Amino acid sequence: MFLLRFFLVSILLCECTPFTLSQPYISIFRNASQDKSVSVKCNWKDINLQTQDIYWYLQRPNGEVKRILHAIRETQEFDNGFSDIKFDLDFEKTLTIKSIVEDDSGTYYCAALGGHRIKIFGSGTKLIVGHTARSAEQPKSTILSPSLKEMERTGQGIYLCLLENFFPDVIQVVWKSGDQDIPSEQQEIKGVPDKDGNTLYSVTSWITVSKNDIGKRFTCRYKHEGISKFENWDEISVAESKPPKVVPGSEKKEETCPAGDTGDTMNYPNPSSQRAAYLTYLLLITKSAFKVTKRKSKVAKRQKVLRTSEIPFFPEPSKDSSLDTSSELLIEWTSCTEL
Repeated sequence: MFLLRFFLVSILLCECTPFTLSQPYISIFRNASQDKSVSVKCNWKDINLQTQDIYWYLQRPNGEVKRILHAIRETQEFDNGFSDIKFDLDFEKTLTIKSIVEDDSGTYYCAALGGHRIKIFGSGTKLIVGHTARSAEQPKSTILSPSLKEMERTGQGIYLCLLENFFPDVIQVVWKSGDQDIPSEQQEIKGVPDKDGNTLYSVTSWITVSKNDIGKRFTCRYKHEGISKFENWDEISVAESKPPKVVPGSEKKEETCPAGDTGDTMNYPNPSSQRAAYLTYLLLITKSAFKVTKRKSKVAKRQKVLRTSEIPFFPEPSKDSSLDTSSELLIEWTSCTEL
């Protein structure tokens, strides 16, 4: 009877003990002509490798998913089309792909059986195998902020996190307020060839906050292969950016700084990215203004919709097609109106 109870308790512990599983790198770029192999890591905690079933899967670029292998204890079983000639599993945590070719490109997932025999998957690591002699390039980050005047007028504001000139096109963006994740939205990643013909990518993520949140610290955290910091994470905070104050054309500049205070100047290296961010912000703030106007119209029928020319943000870049993408635009940032 004692042995039976011990056996049942062991089964329950095996089925119900929680564990964590993660893949530290979201992408790996390799040159097939220079690199002979590549290793994909999977980290986990509280897993008993003597009793736990471990799996590795490959999702090809066309979406097809194939199981590579199933391992338990020191036994590894490869599925059809895969073998130990091509793959090597080290301590169940690192999958090595040998003699890499372009056909090895895809997203690799580790998995393990959790409670009630449900498979728990890692977040995946995208392997990109090419023949170009280039390396990963980290994003250049900028936070674009609404003016205090706009937040007072509409009751809310939009913060944009512009990440540009990165390679490869795999990136993860998370917004935080303190230690808490907050809801955000994101555009599709877009690629633009540089002067050498190499494609660089950009993406814009944004959050909408109320005017009551003025002064709070918001952080845009992003993870990319080109970042050399811990597990490829870096960040930029609203507190480190200054709301832009730009005077289009020859219009008179509105003084917002105390006498003797001079504004800072920031070089904006990519006009095409600036234009994309501008149009995104314009669309978002127009929607916001429309909602505010619609609500106010119930009380005051004559409330006017905000004109886009009144938006105190940054100017729309030149539409001149001859503008070289390597040229610089200057945006003036006031140093006395920090949030």
